[in-house]
Amino acid sequence: QDWQLESEDICHNKPAGYELRLMLSNCGELEYSCSDGTCIPIAKKCDFVPDCWNSDDEKNCDILSLDNMDEYKSGLPDIILDDAGDIMKKPVKISIIIKDIESIEEVKARFTATFNLIAEWRDARLTWKDLFDDVALNIPSKEQKDII
Repeated sequence: QDWQLESEDICHNKPAGYELRLMLSNCGELEYSCSDGTCIPIAKKCDFVPDCWNSDDEKNCDILSLDNMDEYKSGLPDIILDDAGDIMKKPVKISIIIKDIESIEEVKARFTATFNLIAEWRDARLTWKDLFDDVALNIPSKEQKDII
């Protein structure tokens, strides 16, 4: 059944008046409702194994939601302002993996190395869904990678 949102506070990033198709179900909080009303454990949704009669549980399994991505610009930072309108600092995790030490100059206290520098932060503009405990399975599609 189609439902119309009365307020923008009901669904994240959806305006009032937005139509949403919802299915009424008696499945529990940790269960997924197949289109025929059958309930399966939520962990079986998007696990690459069809459990619903029509494979409903394996549809719409992109791990990155592309809603509102038209205005997303990966070259611009995710800036959040505080109540005073000042830019809030964002925590950034920096890691260095040294691949090779090419030379060491003890007298000058310096060395030459080949390394990987990794910077990680949370971009609140991106919405991830249906993530797996095994992080190796949480790889965006080529289309999604091109966007971000």
